[in-house]
Amino acid sequence: MLSHSTYKDPLSIMLSTVRLNVELSVNAQFCGGWLLGHKTGAKSFHLISHGECRLALAGEEEQVLHAGDLIVFMREVQHKLYPVECSEDEMEKLAFDSGLKKGTTGILCGSFSYENETSESVLNALPAVLVVKKNAQTKSWVDPLVSLIQLESCAADLGSDLILKQLAESLIIHSIRSHIKSGTFDIGILKLIADQKLSKALIAIQNEPESNWTLEQLARESAMSRTAFSTQFKSVSGWTPMEYLTWWRMQKAWSMIVDGKSVGFVAESVGYRSESAFSRIFKKEFGLGPGELRKQYKAG
Repeated sequence: MLSHSTYKDPLSIMLSTVRLNVELSVNAQFCGGWLLGHKTGAKSFHLISHGECRLALAGEEEQVLHAGDLIVFMREVQHKLYPVECSEDEMEKLAFDSGLKKGTTGILCGSFSYENETSESVLNALPAVLVVKKNAQTKSWVDPLVSLIQLESCAADLGSDLILKQLAESLIIHSIRSHIKSGTFDIGILKLIADQKLSKALIAIQNEPESNWTLEQLARESAMSRTAFSTQFKSVSGWTPMEYLTWWRMQKAWSMIVDGKSVGFVAESVGYRSESAFSRIFKKEFGLGPGELRKQYKAG
């Protein structure tokens, strides 16, 4: 049993290990005819800081976004934001990013990414488009974050770039947490966090990747029989418990190697007594060996 002093919540551990990188790119006010769209390949987000606008998604009915609403694109989705007063026909004639000056609609925009492609699995349980509407629950974190972002953007003071980056990260993490609490999931890793029993096994794996975990031991962590645990884990996440264990160990290993730890130390820290066996599985997961990755980051 982990003591409270050493316990970290599973979402914090997961997102810090896979190194979610969030950047704020636009903090602007719009008036007149304007149009915002998406960049190819980008995972992005838009937060309406004041005013309102229309959101058009390919193949879906448009909707109006109001101040405090946040929309996060977990995968690439064609979308357009434009003034409420514009018709669809008028919207088609607008130029992207036109009318960028003080006006009636304020929008914060940004993007996010991971350091390695296999980390995409973390957000696969979330919908491609995550709309977080401002309500009594979200107001408590949306309003303070927007105020702080506006303050730092205007100040342009020492440390502002880092503060803005961390505030933008907070927006994404809050939106993910809000969705986890809603319980509306497809299958995926994040759904494990919301499961009262399975989350106990997930937390055990996260906190002790070096342990020689067996299916029986993980089932015991969740207070379930081996068969029920294995079946439910697969049903909820789409992975077997052992597949998840290997994936998490490799994510942890990547993070440690990037931080400059030796391959031998990392192998032992994630449960491998054989460095060659560890290197083989690492290369299968990422397409390059741990030694190669270490050299890349040393050179960089």
